[in-house]
Amino acid sequence: MVRILLSCKIEKIKLLDKVISYGLEFNLNEGEVAGLVGPSGSGKTTLCKLFANVLEESNWVDVVGDVEWNFSSQGRLDKLTDVDRTLDICLVFQNPEKNFISDSVEGEFYASLQLCGLDREVIERRIKTYVSRLEIDGLLKKRLSDLSGGEKQIVSLATVLMIQPKLLVLDEPTAQLSNRNEKLFFEQLREYVVNNSAAAIVTTHKDYVLDEYCSKEFRIGEKVESQPKIIGFKDLKKRSPLYRFNFPVVERAGQLLIKNVCIDACAGDCFLLLGDNGSGKTTLLEYICGFLPESLFKRNSSFFPNERQYVFQNPDHQLFTESLRQELELGFRFSSFSEQERAARLKFFHDNLAFASGDEDVDPRTLSWGQKKMVNILISLCLLREAGGVLLLDEPDLALDSNNIFTLKFLLAEFISNGNVVLIVTHNPQIYKGLCNKTIRIDSKKIELDNDPIL
Repeated sequence: MVRILLSCKIEKIKLLDKVISYGLEFNLNEGEVAGLVGPSGSGKTTLCKLFANVLEESNWVDVVGDVEWNFSSQGRLDKLTDVDRTLDICLVFQNPEKNFISDSVEGEFYASLQLCGLDREVIERRIKTYVSRLEIDGLLKKRLSDLSGGEKQIVSLATVLMIQPKLLVLDEPTAQLSNRNEKLFFEQLREYVVNNSAAAIVTTHKDYVLDEYCSKEFRIGEKVESQPKIIGFKDLKKRSPLYRFNFPVVERAGQLLIKNVCIDACAGDCFLLLGDNGSGKTTLLEYICGFLPESLFKRNSSFFPNERQYVFQNPDHQLFTESLRQELELGFRFSSFSEQERAARLKFFHDNLAFASGDEDVDPRTLSWGQKKMVNILISLCLLREAGGVLLLDEPDLALDSNNIFTLKFLLAEFISNGNVVLIVTHNPQIYKGLCNKTIRIDSKKIELDNDPIL
């Protein structure tokens, strides 16, 4: 007989003065992978914390409903000890950096498994097994701080498979992975839950993940909104290069990532930057932006932009204040906009940030990852001038729902048509069909430039 591992009936959750309504009721059986779907800010991450038994009721948290776990003969588990929680439930956060307890990949594996009370022989066997299955042998001796966002994410996912819990709660677990690594992980996840009488809950914005890897799905906070019409890139015919990005070598932590980079960017160009996890995509953007010290003396070009804005892969790295207005005003401190220009850009910011509803006092730290991402993108657009600017976007579609994806494409199309340049790192190139006119692929430390738009 198939056992129910998780039973959920949730009407709403109150967090301080915010109430999230769900009306969600379901059972999760052993051997199942369930997809949890909803718009950015609908409360998916809050539910994940509840399912993982880390959202405890208090003076500022009130749960209207009930969740029951059944991992053993005890049946209902109202409260788990820290050790039981580690052994029976694993929560993988959307931000992989929040999962780590060590400073190296190998140290992360050992420390996590030692907390489970496993002996050294078992620990080494599990590490060897999943390092091989997920093909991450090359990461084992690296420091976590030297990994790309996708590499950090695959290390987090490898760790949870090594722990072998009964319930895996995964909050957008593959958002930063290449298609190859995403497929590799989900194949291992599906095999694991079936062979170990376990179950998994996965939040996602990707329909193909639901179709190919989930046996059931649950939707929350669904709403239908009118979607803007997306215009494609403008064909400005023959144009002289506005900028040239020329680097003999691109390195990080002493490791050679890319050789002989030479990219000409014309007004109105939109580049897709593609490559596997760890291939150097983020590092190349950081070189173009001048973030890394070595990029300053390894640059070889007289065509380099002064007007640049970079949106990080991790939105938490780019938020510093306690309100949306303060975030934008912080950027204005380093600009020369007039008061009239500032007012116009502030209006643009709020007009395109639907969830803020004109409330300038919203604390960005309370927003979902997708909402934080849109905040950072909009602020960068506000701070760039009308023409000749360069916008560098590191996986901008991360954690965005379909409505925010359409808003993003609409804003980028307008920005490009004004004679600006955009470079987009992504593992989801199909999103930008009709918007980008050039593709850059990084493979085997080499750059391949395709002047045809992505199909």
